[in-house]
Amino acid sequence: MEINKRFTIMAFPQHFDGVNKLRINILFMPRSQNPFRPAIESTPPVTDPVPAFADAKMLFNAAIVKGLEKFPNTLNADIIKPAPAADPVNKKQVLATLADGNHFKIENKDDSNQILPENANKPRPRLDTIKKYLPLTYRSAFNFIAPVLKGNAVIDDSYHCAVRGAAKYPGFKQSPDTVSWGNVFAFILRNPVIAEAAGFIYKTEIEIDAADFSEGGWIHIGLADNSDYKTALTEENDFIKRYAARIPQLKSGEDRALFAANLFPVLLKNPGDLTDPSPSGNFDNIFIEAADYDDGFGKILHSFQPVSQHLLQEESDGFHPTHDSGIRLGWDDEQLLMWYVRQMAEDESVGTGKRIDAPTGVMGFHIDVKENGTAVWNPLNKVRTKDGVDPLGGLAPGNPAPQFTGELPFQVFPSTLDGDPAKNYWLPMYFANWAGHSMVLPNKEAIDVYHHEKDVQPDYNKADPDKKGKTNVTGSPANQLLKTYDPLDISTKLKYGSVYDFRIRYTDITNGGPALADRPVNEALHPETSCHFKRYTAPTTIRLDNVPANEDGAVYDLPSLKVLRPLLSYPSVVYTDRYTDAVARIISKMDAGIAAAAAGKRAQINDVGLSDPDADSMEITVEVQALRMDYQLSISGRESYSVLYKTTRNFNVPGNDDDYDQELEIPIEYRDAAVLKFGNTADLGDLGSNQIELDTLDQLVLPTARAIRLTIRAVCR
Repeated sequence: MEINKRFTIMAFPQHFDGVNKLRINILFMPRSQNPFRPAIESTPPVTDPVPAFADAKMLFNAAIVKGLEKFPNTLNADIIKPAPAADPVNKKQVLATLADGNHFKIENKDDSNQILPENANKPRPRLDTIKKYLPLTYRSAFNFIAPVLKGNAVIDDSYHCAVRGAAKYPGFKQSPDTVSWGNVFAFILRNPVIAEAAGFIYKTEIEIDAADFSEGGWIHIGLADNSDYKTALTEENDFIKRYAARIPQLKSGEDRALFAANLFPVLLKNPGDLTDPSPSGNFDNIFIEAADYDDGFGKILHSFQPVSQHLLQEESDGFHPTHDSGIRLGWDDEQLLMWYVRQMAEDESVGTGKRIDAPTGVMGFHIDVKENGTAVWNPLNKVRTKDGVDPLGGLAPGNPAPQFTGELPFQVFPSTLDGDPAKNYWLPMYFANWAGHSMVLPNKEAIDVYHHEKDVQPDYNKADPDKKGKTNVTGSPANQLLKTYDPLDISTKLKYGSVYDFRIRYTDITNGGPALADRPVNEALHPETSCHFKRYTAPTTIRLDNVPANEDGAVYDLPSLKVLRPLLSYPSVVYTDRYTDAVARIISKMDAGIAAAAAGKRAQINDVGLSDPDADSMEITVEVQALRMDYQLSISGRESYSVLYKTTRNFNVPGNDDDYDQELEIPIEYRDAAVLKFGNTADLGDLGSNQIELDTLDQLVLPTARAIRLTIRAVCR
């Protein structure tokens, strides 16, 4: 790394209005350094005093390179224009508050900036970096032939084996509470409001002539003549590392979104150089990616609803999910893998132990949904700060920021499955799961249903942190996001039987990217995905109100069966869309159970759920015990119970929510039957009724003087 490098400037184009306005976001990123000390201290060749980042006043210009046949360098700009951007007024205050010890414990808080440490991890061999299993839905979304990154992208069972085989890593060490200034800067970037206030993100708009980009071009950002650091940049060109964005062909009268998925280094060219410098490494694929994604929309989307309780299972195996958890989403699997691998792996085209200098501009994703057949997309990332809440979180005391309304990025990260740093990372099988709520905020419904906001009995010894309990729970989840933001504009309800469409809008490091109203420009293999959301959760056990506990030799002589619909738990009961307010009813039931338990009464908290509104009938199987070794007519072939007949009964047709809880009373008629016939329900012997008659009767007919087994199952509509 260049020893004098202190900052990075990246250009992120956002939108061309079709006339003459180009919007650009500017990222001015300090390297891990003390922002309150001069950026360079007593290090030639920079001779003039260099202000601290917290005190610097930045002024920018935009350099335009016409056409794409030239690689951008420091001297080949065809046009240089001022790029006016508002200077943050509370920059130093925000940084000082972050460093006050109440927010972070910064290990290099007071260090000088004379020599900055080299903290970057060493590049790994490509196969030791990150892997990704390509699910069937991805491979079915286009004409998939084979993985592009062979060895990193896999289609065998290696991911499944890694998940199942992950065990506790004995050498795992928890990250310390102390962080570096670089960690603090990374935190700042994840909050766009703080990033603007701290002087990391600037927004500008310049006038252009679309004809200058008739063949595409480049744009990069430099410092204006009267900006701080301009002299240092002139004396030592590696003081600020600049990256350019590729601009596609622009046409007058056609407005469009712009996106920089990959950034390109602005190469150093000295005035006396006769030839233009060339970038180090092979940029062929990087150029292609930048062109493919210059509109900022996903290209290969796929979705999947789990059909088994084993989440790695991609086809039904007979083990139905215990509850439906929503729709799983994936997009551009191999492309995301490529970007992550490029950040970690050594690149042979550059040299042994080196990475290619082409950072990705992708930081996150905005996810949109709509019901199939409708035209309006709903954003699942849009939020607004609550009334009275400072979007800066009090980082500029006395100077709160205006209320924030916008979209937060949904991010995707690889992880080691067992914490062993020597092993490769894995990207998840699917990147997101939509359960009917915001993609960037905790599910408030689930928190209320499961009472996560209530006090939790700690299983943790604060005085002796090394003394772990069974769970090491320190208290209830903090859920600070829900104290700051409210979700906005999510009007699409997730419900059984509906078909949903999804699309992905990319976001860059400045939280820019295509807006909800923008349209894709580039062709894509599968730019949207649709999922028919079905109920795979089987109905649970029918509830019987008057049946005593089973005992050997028990004689059942009650005149009727009192049957209630089975319970359906959260969130599946919400997806039925049959209750006016299913969540409120569940919470009320939970509160009643908790109150009963507190009063010393028996509380069946494990039976949390509502009467299953999809269960509109039941199937009753009547079996008679035969001789102990007579298994011929049993259902399983392993029991001595023979099926006499099966019949159905319908639950009541509900008129309101309370009607789902009504019990169905089925009268029982006991008949003496000397001879019973099996195998033909048209003639059941002395029982005196056939199948048609049994199905039309209100009562259930049972023979006397036998050991009878009734199996009652709910049937959903």
